[in-house]
Amino acid sequence: MGEVRPMLADDLLVKQCLAQGQLISVREELMERGEHRQHSQYQVCIPLMDTEGRILALLAVEQMPFFSFTQRVLSLLMILCGHIADLLQTDAQTLQLTDMDAQDFTLQLKRSINDAVEHDLEAHIFVIEASPSEHRAALLRLIQDSRRGLDVQLLTTNERGNECVLVLLPLTSADGGQGYLTRLNNIIHERFGLDQSFESLGLQVREFDIHGQGGSEGLRRFLFNECGINDQQVAI
Repeated sequence: MGEVRPMLADDLLVKQCLAQGQLISVREELMERGEHRQHSQYQVCIPLMDTEGRILALLAVEQMPFFSFTQRVLSLLMILCGHIADLLQTDAQTLQLTDMDAQDFTLQLKRSINDAVEHDLEAHIFVIEASPSEHRAALLRLIQDSRRGLDVQLLTTNERGNECVLVLLPLTSADGGQGYLTRLNNIIHERFGLDQSFESLGLQVREFDIHGQGGSEGLRRFLFNECGINDQQVAI
């Protein structure tokens, strides 16, 4: 993109980026004095790394406006490169899932975990378990229809034989998660009456704060032990 020279595989920034598996940039003071070209052809190198830590490609920036050379912009580029890596290749663990919806949910979940650990981005997950009742089918449709633009959902059956909707809320804090529940509760009141609640309609709601409750291992315990989901439904 733009006018660039052929990439140099032995460039200092390229080699450091590949060796360390993280964004490497020149120091701002070197850019300000115009001395960075003595060290590298590039100002920034960013790995396109999937959720398994494999580098699939590399973004090398030869020139960018100095006012854009901020930590916020660099962090955004790193996050975007991670999401692009997910589009380039899916890991073998996720591909073992036979259900395409489960594959997509797992991939998005892994990226949310990675973004929380590496970039301090918040995310929230709900598992809404529906016991057998006359309203179950309508409730499941209502939950699925309440999906927002960024939300990711997976409909599955847990080991207790109950249907569940897994709802992943990327870029959502614990407060945002409570806002989702409030909105869903209001929708239920509109549909079934003010005297009805999750519990009275046979819904059990469990939640997990991906940013604040222990990463992958804590999430596995939550899904597999508490919610009755298995690794053939969500592969993390």
